[in-house]
Amino acid sequence: MKADIAVANPVAETEYYLYAANSDGQVLYFSGMGTTLTTTTDATKAIKVKLEATATEGVFYLYYMDGTTKKYINMTGDSTKKFSAVTSAAQATTWNVDTATKQIINSTYSTRAIALYESSSDLRTYAISQSYIWVWFAKV
Repeated sequence: MKADIAVANPVAETEYYLYAANSDGQVLYFSGMGTTLTTTTDATKAIKVKLEATATEGVFYLYYMDGTTKKYINMTGDSTKKFSAVTSAAQATTWNVDTATKQIINSTYSTRAIALYESSSDLRTYAISQSYIWVWFAKV
């Protein structure tokens, strides 16, 4: 799976995988929550995510189901602008997709996107201007 099959115009309430392809050619799928969003190379363990529409077209909340509970993927940060992607039961962060790059961008801090740091296997939010491995939606 590569970036060229990433979904540029995801649809609300449709299931997707969050994935990244690292420089070694490995595909890493979102697999749950630890202190950050965790990944797996095993597609059968990938967690499906959905988009929940907001009042603004093209802006959405991102969530997955943990049993019967919605877990929203939110971004948290501190005064030094160190951000992490976390999950909670409350909607807090809105996202959109850049249709050119297909990156999942934070709607409030438009310079932040969900990405994978090369030497890591967890997903966080990073500055778009830096060279990280970006995370995309893929059809289930």
